[in-house]
Amino acid sequence: MMRKIAILLIPLLLLGACSKPDTNPELKDPIYQDIVTQMGVTEKSITEMEKKLETHRGELKKVVPQSGQIKYVEKRIWETQRTLDQLKQQQKYWIIRKDQRRDLVRKKSLEAFHAGEKWSDPGEYEAYLTEKRLRLAKIDWDSKERREIFLREAGIAAKDGQKAAPAASSGH
Repeated sequence: MMRKIAILLIPLLLLGACSKPDTNPELKDPIYQDIVTQMGVTEKSITEMEKKLETHRGELKKVVPQSGQIKYVEKRIWETQRTLDQLKQQQKYWIIRKDQRRDLVRKKSLEAFHAGEKWSDPGEYEAYLTEKRLRLAKIDWDSKERREIFLREAGIAAKDGQKAAPAASSGH
């Protein structure tokens, strides 16, 4: 009798144990993984900048007084320190962004689990990749490129300096 109960009870327990929510769903999230990667790149850059800063400080100690090199080395120290400060701010940003993403993924995953669905939004990942591409895009514009665009829009040939044929007029 006990054996029959045990035989019936064990499969029920095994089937019931299979439907548990994932405790770390963020490990499967591509956005979270990319954020962790970006954070690692930033940490690596910070260590490189710290080494560079120490090298510059060592150079400052070796500079001959009144040779004009002091200002040059001090400028490099200042620029390196500024870059290091920016990288540390970026590192804090990635930590905050990682924690927010982890919390969001856990919440959405748990909601999907209770609804009996699988949580995954490929559109969100595509939007993230677009945002990332725009964030990493070249921000400063080349003056030659701006000039050529302006001349083209104004209807002036860039090479000749001659006006191009006017566009279709509105009749006024």
